Amino acid sequence: MRKIILFLLFCFPSTIYAQEGRLYESLNYKNSVDNGIRSRDGNPGPEYWQNHADYNISVRLDTSGKKIYGSEEITYYNNSPDTLSIIVIRLYPNRYMKGAVRNTSINPGNIHEGVKLDTIFLNDTSFIEPGVDRRTFYFGTNLGLVLDNPLFPGNKIKLKCKWNYRIPLNQTTEERAISPITCGLLAISTHR
Repeated sequence: MRKIILFLLFCFPSTIYAQEGRLYESLNYKNSVDNGIRSRDGNPGPEYWQNHADYNISVRLDTSGKKIYGSEEITYYNNSPDTLSIIVIRLYPNRYMKGAVRNTSINPGNIHEGVKLDTIFLNDTSFIEPGVDRRTFYFGTNLGLVLDNPLFPGNKIKLKCKWNYRIPLNQTTEERAISPITCGLLAISTHR
């Protein structure tokens, strides 16, 4: 029996290949690596970019009127390779606005008219009246601002506005899951 085994080993040598050491990569991750957005070790690649915003926020809490009043100046930096024609302001408290689409229930006493925005100034000159101006559109808890002049890569834009909204009371467990830090702040994202 030994002779047969030795004979088979010499006549039919087999090579054991080690695995390459690579793990499975999703198509999105592979494309990100191939396009230079990510490196194989997961760190940002040479083509990685991230837009940035600086916020200057003043807030006043009216405890008797149960409202929050704020004024805000945002400097938004377009670090992307894209020219932006629309900027989106996230109005998270509009989740409580009458008629808003929600994926969870809320206390009916918390329904209100949404965030009230005064005129929005862009670069200290042009202004937009939310809901009145043709350059604005609401979708969900977002307010889209169509820019008169596109925001080119490497440029920045300043937005100034005043806002207020009613504070939700008697929140349910689902309502408390929304971060109170983001409620009332205007968060910006972009669309091309």
